Amino acid sequence: MSEIVKQYRELQQIFHADARVERQVYQELSRFVSTAFSQSMASDEGYCFKFTLPMAGVLKLYKIIGIDQKDVYNAYKKDWGTGAMSNAMHSDPYYQILLLIIYYGLLEKKEHLHKNAMMCCLMKVWNGRKVRYIKYCDKKIMAYVVTHMVTRKHSVSKYDSPISLLHDYHVPRLTKKYGPEIKRNPIKLKRLFEQMYSRINQIFMFNPRRNMVTGKNEAQGGLLPLYMKAHKEGMSISSPSVKMGDEEPGFDQYSTVHIRDKITNKVTDYITMNPNPSYPNTLIKSYNQQFKVKEVTIKAILKSIHSNKYSELIYDLISVILSRTNVSDQIDICRADYGATVKKVIISSKNNPDTRKIQQLSNILLKKVFDDDLKDMDGKPLTKVYDKYSEVTRIQIRNVLVYGLIYNMRKIICRGKSGV
Repeated sequence: MSEIVKQYRELQQIFHADARVERQVYQELSRFVSTAFSQSMASDEGYCFKFTLPMAGVLKLYKIIGIDQKDVYNAYKKDWGTGAMSNAMHSDPYYQILLLIIYYGLLEKKEHLHKNAMMCCLMKVWNGRKVRYIKYCDKKIMAYVVTHMVTRKHSVSKYDSPISLLHDYHVPRLTKKYGPEIKRNPIKLKRLFEQMYSRINQIFMFNPRRNMVTGKNEAQGGLLPLYMKAHKEGMSISSPSVKMGDEEPGFDQYSTVHIRDKITNKVTDYITMNPNPSYPNTLIKSYNQQFKVKEVTIKAILKSIHSNKYSELIYDLISVILSRTNVSDQIDICRADYGATVKKVIISSKNNPDTRKIQQLSNILLKKVFDDDLKDMDGKPLTKVYDKYSEVTRIQIRNVLVYGLIYNMRKIICRGKSGV
C-alpha cells in the first residue's frame, strides 16, 4: 500500500473523529488565501507582486491536525523515491502537508480544502520564480509589458493580477487535469506538484535557445524576455537588475529561495514566540553609542518586538534583509564579515528597492510598537510618538530595530554567535 494513502487514512480518521479539527484547518487555509487577496487588492504592483507567505501558519497545521512531520516526509520519500527527496522543493514540509490536504480534499470531495491548499502551494512557487527571474521588478515596466507586449495567448493578458491568475486559471485547470489521476493513484501528486512549478515557470520564460555568442540559454517567450526588452528600450526610467540562469531552470534552482524561507520562518518563530528575551547590557550600550538612541528606548523596542502580533511584519523584514545581504546559505549569516555587509548594503545604502522596503516595513512596525506597546523598564508608557521624531532620529531608531533583528537571527542560526 502507498505510504501516502496511509497518511491520508490517518488524516481521515482524525478529521472524522473530531470535525472541529477539519474545520480549523479549513479556517486557517481560508484565512491564508483571504489575506493574500486583501494584500493583492491593496497593492499596485501588478505582476511584480510578491505574496506574503503564511510559512509559520502552514507548518502549524501539523500541530493542529496532530500528525508527525517526519512521518509525512517518510511517506513521500518511500512513494517518490530517495532521489526525489534530495531536491529542496520535494522535501519541503510546507508543500508536503498542503499536498496531503489536496489529496484528502479530492478524495473526500472537499473542494474548499484542496483548492485553498493548492493556492498556498502556487503562491510560494510564484514567489520563487518571480524572485529568480526579476528580483527588482519595476511595476511601471511590468505594466507596460502586460498591457502592450504580451500576446492574447499569454495567460497574464486575461487576468489583472497574479492572485487572479493563480486562483481563477491555474487552480481549476490543474484540478480538472490531474484530480482524476490523483484519485486513482496518489503517486500522481508528484506530477501535480511538478506541473505547478512548470506552469508558473512558463509564465516568466519558455522556449529557451542557446545564444551562439554567449553560449547561454535565453528565453524566447514569457515575461522575462519581454521585460528585458522593455527595459532596454527605455520604457521606464528605472534600472532594475534582471537575473537569469545559465541553463533552463529546474527544481534545483529553488534552493536559495527555500533556504531563505526556512531561515526567515525559524527566526520569526524564535522572536515572536519568546516573550521574555534577554539582551546583554553590552549590546544595549553599543547600540546607544552607535545610534545615539536612549538605552531605555532601545530596551523597550527590543522587548516589544517579541510578540506574535508582529509576526507578519517581522517575517517580511527578515526576508528582505536576507535578500539584500544576498544570503544563500545559513553560513553566510555566521561569517565574521556579515556585520560589515549589513552596514554597507543596508545601513549605509539608501536608494534601492530592498532598503526602501526595509525602511517602509520598519516604519510601520515601529509606529505600532510606539503607539501600543512601548514602556520603560518600570512599566510606564513612553509618551513620545514615533512620527513626531525627526527623520534623522527615526533613521537611528530603524537601525536599532534592524540590528536587533539581526542579533536574534545570528543568535538562533549561529548558536550564540550573535554579534553584528
